[in-house]
Amino acid sequence: MKAPFILLSHVALGLAGWGISREFRSTSIPELAENSRTRSNRPHSASVPGSELVRSIETRLENAKAAEAQLAAAPAARDKILPALTGLALPADPAASILTLLAADGEPASIQAAALFVLWAKSDPSDALQFASNSDEFRMMSCDDEALELVGESLAPEIALSMESGQFRDPVFDGLARQLIASCTVEELVVLMASLETAVKSSISFHVGKQWPVERLDDFGRLATAMKDPEMLDRVDDKLPPEEMARWMMRFVDENPDTEFARSVQAGTTFFCLLRDQPGLPLVDRLYGVVKRPAYSGQAPEIARENAMEFLAENDVSDFFHGDGPDLRYEFHHGKIEAPEILAKLAARFPEYAAAGLLPALLHQQLTSEDPDRAASLISDLPAEERARGIIESAWSISSLDTLGRVLSHFPVSDDEAVLAARQELWSKVTDKGLDHYGKDYLRWISSLPNPLDRKLALEAIAERIEGSMEWKAAEIRNIVGDIPLRDTP
Repeated sequence: MKAPFILLSHVALGLAGWGISREFRSTSIPELAENSRTRSNRPHSASVPGSELVRSIETRLENAKAAEAQLAAAPAARDKILPALTGLALPADPAASILTLLAADGEPASIQAAALFVLWAKSDPSDALQFASNSDEFRMMSCDDEALELVGESLAPEIALSMESGQFRDPVFDGLARQLIASCTVEELVVLMASLETAVKSSISFHVGKQWPVERLDDFGRLATAMKDPEMLDRVDDKLPPEEMARWMMRFVDENPDTEFARSVQAGTTFFCLLRDQPGLPLVDRLYGVVKRPAYSGQAPEIARENAMEFLAENDVSDFFHGDGPDLRYEFHHGKIEAPEILAKLAARFPEYAAAGLLPALLHQQLTSEDPDRAASLISDLPAEERARGIIESAWSISSLDTLGRVLSHFPVSDDEAVLAARQELWSKVTDKGLDHYGKDYLRWISSLPNPLDRKLALEAIAERIEGSMEWKAAEIRNIVGDIPLRDTP
């Protein structure tokens, strides 16, 4: 449907970082200060007092909201086409009549043209659909999709299913799907879909899922089971609110008589994502589903449950910081709140993760890039190996060389092999981004590190990249490094 869109301008504040949706930044950017001075010398338009600006924004938002409500309340094009069919007679030359109406422009003429097309397609679907595929005027009509959907609702299935792939087939298939859902049993749909070639079967299953009524979800589950196609459930994963959908999916799996099919659903992405992204579900239910994933199949039950809980905890804590409410990382960065206060909020939200002792290290990951020294208190009481592991898990959030240097100052000093291996792993994690963002400045920064061990491990990590299997990356690094003897301790 070609409907007008209402666009609202907005300002988004993006906090970039290193690794996951972040990027390296230097702590001093003189260009920004220069730009600021340049802008300050430019002539300014008359300023708008704050209260007037607020009222202006509020008025625009109210107008936009009213326009959206008016658009939503307007009758759908489909509901306008159907009455127009009453008493309508098919002219001798339907194509010419439709083009004449479309030349008149305006919604009434378009609705009349659409109704005439639907009537024509019921009489001669081949010629009508051929006209639709070749007519630029029809394609520009505001209600062409609705007209094609209405045709699909009454078109003989064998004609619709023989249509060649193209932009007109989708709306026809939407209408055909509604026709099949209303007129066929699950068993009849299975027979029909089994007879289709792969591409058409995939397309019609998509449209059947798209049009399937929510009150008949159990029947769609039966259809997917009979077709032995767990991916069909992807077509209906938005029919209910996510938490309700997750509950339905869990019940579907538990009650499914085909245990092999149920296992394939559990191993699929849809089921997994529903459980992963719904912290409101009981943890025991989420764990029950997640541990059925292939990744946990070779683990002892207690180990699998522990690993699954750590995975869910990391995901839930990350979502907690990206949800509605105050930006706690921002407040922490500016000293408005301390790590123990945030930890208490997390414990209140996720008591089971708190009881398992998972929250301090996960919060450390979130806060390290904001202030590594204050964040370090969260893991300072852990044994050296666990503390090292906590720092490594925070590597993705390190946002500058200054931050990395401060993080290194909290790395445990130990001759333990596991701790040394962890320190080496940290340098492996940060090497590519360091070189990508700073080039030779990264090498100069390494040479200034106070700890000889860090200098050695950093250069060895670079050498491993050069000698690694990704030749394109190795070539990039060689261009940066030049002939520096990387195996020598500076």
